[in-house]
Parts: sequence; C-alpha cells; structure tokens
Amino acid sequence: MEEESVRLAIRLKDDSVWKISNLSGTVIPYKAAAGIVHHGKGLAGRPVEETVLLYRLSNALETTIANADHPLDEDLFDCFKEQLGASKDIPLPDHTNPTEENATDMFMELWNQDRILAAVCANHLLVEGGIGLFGTYPDQLPALESAIGDSKEAAISYIHDNAVELLPGGLTRNRMPQ
Repeated sequence: MEEESVRLAIRLKDDSVWKISNLSGTVIPYKAAAGIVHHGKGLAGRPVEETVLLYRLSNALETTIANADHPLDEDLFDCFKEQLGASKDIPLPDHTNPTEENATDMFMELWNQDRILAAVCANHLLVEGGIGLFGTYPDQLPALESAIGDSKEAAISYIHDNAVELLPGGLTRNRMPQ
C-alpha cells in the first residue's frame, strides 16, 4: 500500500503543493504551483514570497516521496522545518505512527504554530502509512478554520471527510461516489 501512496504522491504533487500552499491564507493559483513542480520555474509577475513558498513545499514533498518508508522522527521533522523555513523551536508532536488518526492529531497540534508544517507532516504520515494524501481546496479554508475553532471533534470530523485524500484515486470521503 505504501508503494501505491508514493505513486499517488508523485502523480498529485502539483495538486498537493497548490492545496497546502493555500493554507497560508494567500490565494495562490494552481498554475504557479504547477510551474514550480513541473518546470522548476516561478510564474511571471507573482510575488517572490509565493515562489519561495512553492519551492519549499515542492522540496518538502520530494523529501516525503524519497523517505516514504522512513518514520517521522526528530531528524525528518527538523528537515521539514528547515526546508519550510519554520521555527526551530516547534517540538515534534507525539503522534508519529503513520495512521489517519495520528496524521489528523499532528495537523491540529501544529496548526497554530505553522499551518504549512502541519500539513506537510500530516501528509508524510498518510503517505508513510499507505493511506493517501492530505489536502484541502482553497475554498475549503474557511470551513476548515471554522471546524478547528469550533471543537476538536468538529475538526477531526471535517478533516476526516474533506482533507484526507484516500487511495486508490486521491478522493476524500465527501468526494467519493456513494
């Protein structure tokens, strides 16, 4: 299953970079993320900070792909923090077993410290566990923020249904045909 999650991560890397980048609260066009992922080139006329974020995310997702069989330990967590320019003071949460529940817990625990790091770490646990990917569409950000602000149960439910893109095709539970 892990091999299948790596193939999905490779196939949807541009999509993942785009979705995770939009957690920053800035609307970043898909074309900008795809340009970085597929051509290593930023989109003309876009802010430099955006291009830097997209490069950092692309590198972090490459690290997940290359280390899909490696647990999210202190070394890999520090690598993600460095790649993403996150604070070195953020501690690694305890939820490091590659399960959907732990990915959700890690995401929520890191959310207020660094949203991008939270999503990259949750994504790594989902890929390592052969579960899928983490991602939310930009227009889902207000609903995600509302669920996280509401209660832990609301956040878990929202993430479970709308942010975990499951194998085999990368659809969330709410997007799967009934």
